[in-house]
Parts: sequence; C-alpha cells; structure tokens
Amino acid sequence: MTDSLSASEDLKAFERRLTEILACYQPQTKRWRIILLILALTTLITAFRWLADPITEKVSLIESLHNHTLFTLNCFVLISLFMMGVHKKAVAPAIIVSRIKSVLENFNMSCDQNGRLILKRSSSTHGTTTANNTSSFGKDGIHSWLVDDQSRPQFGVHRASFHSE
Repeated sequence: MTDSLSASEDLKAFERRLTEILACYQPQTKRWRIILLILALTTLITAFRWLADPITEKVSLIESLHNHTLFTLNCFVLISLFMMGVHKKAVAPAIIVSRIKSVLENFNMSCDQNGRLILKRSSSTHGTTTANNTSSFGKDGIHSWLVDDQSRPQFGVHRASFHSE
C-alpha cells in the first residue's frame, strides 16, 4: 500500500513540475511567435512592393536591394533569427511534450500539451521468455515485471530503490 501511495505522490509531483515547466515557457514562446509573425508579414509586404516596383527589372540586383532597404533589412533579420534557432524557441513546449511522451510510453503513460499525465491501461499480454531465459518483454517492449507484479501499481510505474551492499 505504501509503494502505491508513494508512487502516486511521485506521479503528482512529476505532473506538477512538468506543468510548471511548460507554463514557464508559454510567455517567451508567445513572444517569439509574435516576433516571427510580424517579421514574416513585413517581409512579405516589402517583397511584394519590391517585386511590383517597375524600376526593379531595369537595375541590377544590388542596386534594387539598395533601393528597397526595408525589404533587405527584413530579410537579413529573418534569416539571422532562423540561423540563431529562434524557430525552435517558438515551438519549444511542443518539442518538450513530444520528448516527454516518448519517454512516458515506456511506463504506459502519456501527457497532454499542458503537461497533465494520462495513465494508460496496462497491457494484458504477459512477457515471453527468450531461449536463454534471461529477459522477459511484452509485445510492446516493456518489461513484464512493470505490469505483472501485484505488489506494484498496475499503471506500470515502480519506485526504484538502491541498496548499498
């Protein structure tokens, strides 16, 4: 009973920390998305003005870009920001959630975009032993003792304990 209670407390603490981390990323993610949207729109508008200018086809590219400094500056800033990886900052919570989901799959769990944990039902298939009887895996690669042992919670999470001998 205490293992189940402590596992439940650990899950709640993990969920609180995960939601806290994702909530912390939201303001900066929103800011970078707004910045990228404004830069993309201004680049689009100035590109249209640059291409619609009748002088553009009569002069060289360098002179044309010099005549349309706002377009040139927008392109330079947009390319610089993408090279610095700002596009990753704009989707950072989604990257974190996808990586957390891939780790949680090993424990028959998942999470939503806000970091709330989703417990999946444990698989009813028991592990199959290999020829040399050294390991036991279910069909989805999870150790069978994670879901078969009655002393452990049935959602596939166990508390690790390390003893020094």
